[in-house]
Amino acid sequence: MFFGPAKNMDNPGVLLLFAAMAQPAEKLTSPVSLVVDAVLVVAFFLYLYSLVHTHVQSTDPKMIMFWAR
Repeated sequence: MFFGPAKNMDNPGVLLLFAAMAQPAEKLTSPVSLVVDAVLVVAFFLYLYSLVHTHVQSTDPKMIMFWAR
């Protein structure tokens, strides 16, 4: 049964929505912000490792490193 025109990306009304979106005037990232993000990610994983490594049920340091990651 056909209930009307298909609603997809080929519909000109839908395409107009994407054309009306404003483009950012400047880049939102900079090399400094990427370095700050990388440092925060490394710090977060080191913090989680410090919490989790004591809960690994092994005495082998390699297994602790593997499962605590």
